This record gives sequence, C-alpha cells and structure tokens, in this order.
Amino acid sequence: MQNNINDNSVNLKTSDQVYILSLDILGFSKLVEKNRHSHLVDIFELLINTWIADLNLANKHYLYEVDGKITDKINSLFISDTILMYSYTAEIENFLKIVLLTQVLLANSFKMGVPLRGL
Repeated sequence: MQNNINDNSVNLKTSDQVYILSLDILGFSKLVEKNRHSHLVDIFELLINTWIADLNLANKHYLYEVDGKITDKINSLFISDTILMYSYTAEIENFLKIVLLTQVLLANSFKMGVPLRGL
C-alpha cells in the first residue's frame, strides 16, 4: 500500500517495502580515544564530504533502467558511527544503486583509513 505525503511543493510516496543498508565504522571507540578532536573533525569531514559527493553523483548519473522504470533517489543518514542508506521503494533498480554506492563508499573509506562493516 502506498501513501502520498503532500508538502505544498513536494509529493513524496512512502511504501511498505524499502531497501535499507546499515554500515558501521570499525574501531570507532579506538579512533576517538587515539585522536585529538580537531583530527577527528578532519577525518569525518573528509569522509562525509566524500560520501555526499558520491551519493550526489550516483543519484544524478547512475540511473538503472529496468522495464522502463528508473531508480529513485537513494537517501543517507549518519548517526554516530553508523551510516544508513535507504530507498523509498523496493524496486530492483534501487537495490542495484545501493549496491553500487556501497562499493564506492567501502573503497573510499578504506583509502581514508576508516574501515566499514555492514550490519
């Protein structure tokens, strides 16, 4: 069942089924203990800015089309040492886009010395 949510300028659809991915920063406690606050800010600014750039690029350019359906925008949320990615629907195109974004994020985070693990 789908519901429409109206906000004067935006028409969003919610679905009973979505894709959600949760990634955890490995060694977060040690990272916090061993680094000064200013260095942690630098690490996370780089990680978040890289992730936002990757997400924006993927949402703009990496569109999968299957049977005439194009992927929805993939959304993300950072909470403490966890990164969440989610779609608004459970279309296979959105699953493929989350897989692509996960590959890019894992590679970039490893390059920055911040390993991630899927939950």
